Amino acid sequence: MDVINKTTAQTIRTLTEVERDAITQYVLGEALSTTGIKIQELLTRWYENDRWFKCDCHPRTVVGSQQSIEHLKKNKAGTLYFVRNSSTATHSELCAFHSENRSAPRVKRARKTLKSCVLNFHGEISSQGPAASSSNPTGSNNSAGGTSRRRSSLGSLMLNLMNEAALNRLKNHNDKVYVGGLNEPAKRFEVAKGISLESVFAPSLTSSVIWLDQKLSELAGDWPKKSRPYGMMAGVVNTVERHSYLGTRTRLGHPLTVGPYLVLGTYTNKTSEPDSHNFYLMRIVTIPVVDVSWPMPVESNLEREVAKKLKQLMYSMQQDYKIELSLEKPLIDTAVGKDLVRCDFVLKDNTSQKTLAIEVMGYKNDEYLDRKERQIPIMRTLYTSLIEVEMSGTEEQKKNSLKTMSIDVRKFFG
Repeated sequence: MDVINKTTAQTIRTLTEVERDAITQYVLGEALSTTGIKIQELLTRWYENDRWFKCDCHPRTVVGSQQSIEHLKKNKAGTLYFVRNSSTATHSELCAFHSENRSAPRVKRARKTLKSCVLNFHGEISSQGPAASSSNPTGSNNSAGGTSRRRSSLGSLMLNLMNEAALNRLKNHNDKVYVGGLNEPAKRFEVAKGISLESVFAPSLTSSVIWLDQKLSELAGDWPKKSRPYGMMAGVVNTVERHSYLGTRTRLGHPLTVGPYLVLGTYTNKTSEPDSHNFYLMRIVTIPVVDVSWPMPVESNLEREVAKKLKQLMYSMQQDYKIELSLEKPLIDTAVGKDLVRCDFVLKDNTSQKTLAIEVMGYKNDEYLDRKERQIPIMRTLYTSLIEVEMSGTEEQKKNSLKTMSIDVRKFFG
């Protein structure tokens, strides 16, 4: 992302990664979590000096190739917002600026509406304790001690289902993990008193719509009063740009992480038609995964690259050293004293019981680095060893980091 001169279109400077994060959050209408940057001062300076903003969402394949350019305007309330120049390219679909609308306030409203239907899965992780079923096998909304588990969150439910179905684990390099594994843990969750999630759950986003309609219709009479019957579907798809169900269209996706995604959708009837058997898509939660055939969750494209490399290493270690490694992506924080930590990946040799934590370093902003500096020493107490993989550089630097990681893993286990 570059700041350019309005008149000459010459590049004045390239934004730092911290600034890019702050601008993205501003466009999405999110509260800033980045420290060290005063976004309003930055935008005001651009506005007053006729600076434009050139997005890097389109690759510069040839010299002079058309880019997406934004300029700032100010509304009557004095709020600054971005407007795409009509003569420049439309932003790519994964870009935070991409929208059929042209101004940031309208994008903000659209995103806010979307957020009410699409939960950010990773936002549900940090404060969650152990999987609810481990201490509460009945799947009710309260733990054994009567304390609420906040089971109302679809993101939290997905977290527990994934953890129990072991979608976040591979016992060896050639394991195949299927979304159908969600069926078993679904038995231990109740969606209404006496009605298990399994009875209204289908591990397919497309093939079981009619079956789900029929099942919900059968259960509707037994559903508690003042509560709509609802069911769930899950599946892994390469893209979730648009999905349609009974005329309801929903745009989904993560602005900074491409697919494939694991998707969990909730279906219900309309409140205005309580006796209707026509169900519609009410809420969806999406999470990026490594691959369609390997639905291990990742929090970024960089984590996906590291996960794929780790799987190759597992195969190599088995071939070269006859060592079978398992790989896990922790989904729940581990409490260490007053701290909560969660590393990115864990490799384990079940014979020697040696564990190797893999921490992917993807950012350079102060808040991120401070958190890593505080948590990594704690993580080192939980595992036999820990490797930091620097993935914030150029493509060549990333390749070198993955090569170095491979060497270190071989030394540690071999």
